[in-house]
Amino acid sequence: MSIIDILDLPHASTSPPAHLLFTILSGVTIHPRSWDGAAKKLPPQLSRYAPLASNPGLSKWLTSLVANELRWIEDEDVKERVWEEAGRRLAERCGRAAMPSVTRGFRIPLPRKENGEMLGGIASEDSSGGVDYITITLYEPSMTADNLGLKTWASSFLLAKRLGISKLPLGSRALELGSGTGLVGIAAAVVLGANVTLTDLPEIVPNLSHNVSLNSSNPHLPPSVGSMSVQVLDWTNQPIPEDEGDKYPLVLAADPLYSPAHPRLLVGVLEEWVRRSREARVVVEFPLRERYEDVREDFWRRMREGGFVGVEEGVEAGWDDWGGGGEEDEEDEEERKGKVRCWWGVYRW
Repeated sequence: MSIIDILDLPHASTSPPAHLLFTILSGVTIHPRSWDGAAKKLPPQLSRYAPLASNPGLSKWLTSLVANELRWIEDEDVKERVWEEAGRRLAERCGRAAMPSVTRGFRIPLPRKENGEMLGGIASEDSSGGVDYITITLYEPSMTADNLGLKTWASSFLLAKRLGISKLPLGSRALELGSGTGLVGIAAAVVLGANVTLTDLPEIVPNLSHNVSLNSSNPHLPPSVGSMSVQVLDWTNQPIPEDEGDKYPLVLAADPLYSPAHPRLLVGVLEEWVRRSREARVVVEFPLRERYEDVREDFWRRMREGGFVGVEEGVEAGWDDWGGGGEEDEEDEEERKGKVRCWWGVYRW
């Protein structure tokens, strides 16, 4: 039976037990929509409170809980946990930029391989358990200032899953630009067996390094997993490779364009760091954000002028906590919320 009214929640004057408060606080959590577009299923004891998650009156109840001394709860540690969880529920209702830190897993399909060659598709389902996946675990701290690299974006998840579909070099060296939380670079090490250098700005690198360490110790990694290292790379002050051997046969970039200056900077980095061979590949994916048409056109033009040739490209849809990518369509607003249309492309010299 569902709780259908905010007045059904226990008042502090009734001294509700801590276990009930924890159940309610878990039940009214605003869960990020599944990035595969599916709604999160809750167990029955939590789902009965779920209808209240969007009730405007819930914030008042949460505030009263945070402000209460909870004298009937004797364990001080339990009190702290109640206040902390109530505070988290309030933060979830203060906008996406106020989202608390979160650790979550992303399921990445593993490719079909034969004699070391990628066959261009995802491992087929079989009676022993279906498609093979690896779960990449990422920690996303609370966002501060405009550090967008502390969050994972739809284009990163889509590109990470695409690594097992596009025919890319296996077991080679790879460079990821603007790694953020590290999803694409970690996936490249796992899916392609690449030795990956993940890069970003100094303020992003500590969390990026944490996520690389977190996944390096995963006991379920395949034996073919490549190495992962993290470095600072500022596109405005990049080092120049000393010789061709320092360059990379595979360069990856997800959501690299969110400023008019980025096309020039990104293509400049690619021209320096992509190995000059016909086998070398650049894989880029970014959302089709409104008002960024000129930025995208500038990127595509600069890639052509820089000598890069498109091998394949496409548009696909994904989900993230932010949405706002792509043209409006006729889907229901609630279903469309969080949906992002992204362009992807594979280049060679």
